Amino acid sequence: MQVQSKVIIRESFSFHIPPQQIHHFPPLLLYDISVYHLFFRTAYHKPIGKSTFLPTSPVKSAPCSIATFLCLFPLFIGPYCRLHLLAACLAAALVALAVWLWPAAETEPQRPNSAADPAAATDPAPDPYLAACQTYYTGADGREYHVFTAVTPSIEGRTDPVGYRSELIPAGGTVDFPATVMVEDAVTQDYAAEDFAALLDSWDVSVTAPEGVGRVSLREAELETADTPALLYRRLWGDNTCTHNEIVWTLRMKNGDVLTLTQTIELLPQEVRTYSTADAPLDTAQELQALLDQLAQEYDADTAITVELPRVTYDRPITVGCAVTLKGSGTAFAAPVTVTPLSDTERCHAYVRFSEVSFEGDGSGTGVTARAPTYLENCRVTGWDVGALAVNGGWVYLHGGYIGGNGVGARYDSAYSNSYTYTIRRIDFLNNTTALELLCLPPNSYAALDDCRFHGNGTDVYNPGGYRIEVNNGTEVTL
Repeated sequence: MQVQSKVIIRESFSFHIPPQQIHHFPPLLLYDISVYHLFFRTAYHKPIGKSTFLPTSPVKSAPCSIATFLCLFPLFIGPYCRLHLLAACLAAALVALAVWLWPAAETEPQRPNSAADPAAATDPAPDPYLAACQTYYTGADGREYHVFTAVTPSIEGRTDPVGYRSELIPAGGTVDFPATVMVEDAVTQDYAAEDFAALLDSWDVSVTAPEGVGRVSLREAELETADTPALLYRRLWGDNTCTHNEIVWTLRMKNGDVLTLTQTIELLPQEVRTYSTADAPLDTAQELQALLDQLAQEYDADTAITVELPRVTYDRPITVGCAVTLKGSGTAFAAPVTVTPLSDTERCHAYVRFSEVSFEGDGSGTGVTARAPTYLENCRVTGWDVGALAVNGGWVYLHGGYIGGNGVGARYDSAYSNSYTYTIRRIDFLNNTTALELLCLPPNSYAALDDCRFHGNGTDVYNPGGYRIEVNNGTEVTL
C-alpha cells in the first residue's frame, strides 16, 4: 500500500527585485539573498521520500520591495555582511540536517508492497494446506468458532490444525492414527465441540485419490470418542500405496451454511536397511552396542533399519539410541535394556521394535525401560523386578507374547509420549506378583485389554488412578 503525503505545502521565502534595479545591489548582498532564496526553495519544496519529513509550522511569505532592501542595505556592509553570510549558510546546513533526521514516528507506517517493491515483501506465502483445513465461522448463536482438522489431539496445550501429513512406511507396513475435526472458541481458544454440535445438522467425510493410488480407510473409533475433545473422530488406516489422498469433511449447519475442510495425506515408501552378522560382528553385547551407536550417528527415523540378531545371550546392559527393529532368532537379553529418547522426523515417528526376543532376568532390575515409543512383539519377559517399564516420553506397545514370573509384569508411568496406544493385545500375563500397573497414563487415554490371558498373578491389574479399562475379545481379568 502506498502511503500518500498529507501535509506538504509550505510558502517559499521570496524577494521581488526588478531587473532594472539589480545593478544597485552589491554582489555580496545579492549572494546573500540568493542563499536565502535557494535554502527556502530547496528545503520547503523537497519531495517526500523515505524518512523525509517537513517542519510542522509554515514559513510566512515575505515579499520585499527595493525600498525595503535599500533601508536595510547598511546591515550587509563589510564584516557584518560576511558574518551574516556565514550564519545563513550554517543555519541552512543545520535545518537541512534536521529535515533529514526527523523521527520516522511522525508519519504513517508503510507496509510492504510486493508490486512496488518486491524486495520489501517479507510475509511468507500462505500455506495452502492450512488454508484448506480450517475456517472461522460465526454461528447462529453469535459466537465465533475456529473449526479445523487435526490428528491426535494434543496432550499438552492446545491442538494445532493439521492440513497435511506425510509419512514414510516400509514395504508391508501400515499406519494407523486419528483423523479428527476440532472446534475452539475463536476468542478464548477453549474447546467448544459441544456448543458447536448443537448448531450442526449433519456431516459426512469422503476420501479421494488419483487413479491407481491406494485409498486410506476411515474407521469407526467409538472407544476413543468418549474422552476426546474432538467434534468428529475417525481412525485412519493406510499403507505406502496411499501416496496422495484427500480427506474432505463436509459440515452442514442447521441454518443452511455448509463448511468444507480438506486434509491431505501422503503415505510413501520408506528406505529400508538390514544388518546381520554378515555386515557387522554381533556376538557380544559390546559388538551390538557399537553397531547401535554407529547407526545412531548415520541414520534418522526416515530410514527403516532392521538388525537381525544371532542366537546368543547378551549379558551386559544395552542402550538403544536410534530408531531400529531388533529381530531375534533365539536371542536373549540377560541384562537391562534402555531405550533413550529419540527424535522424530517430519515424516516418521521414531521408535524401537523388539521382535521375537527374550528378556531373561535374575529377579532384580528392569528388563526394558522405554523412554521413547517401544514395541515388544512376540517377546518373552520373565525374571525381573519390573519386566517392562514406560516412563515420561516413552511407551510400551505389547503385541503378542509372554510376561510371567516378574514382580511387576508391565508398568505404565508415562504422562506423555509422541506415540502411544490404548490396546494391549494377545499377551499372557502369568504368575506375576502384579501383572499390570497403570500408575500414570497420558490425558484422555485408557487401557484396552484385547484377547489377553491373566492367570496365577497376585494382582491382575493395579490401577490407583482409576483409569478406564476396556476388556475385549475373551479377556478374563480381575479388576
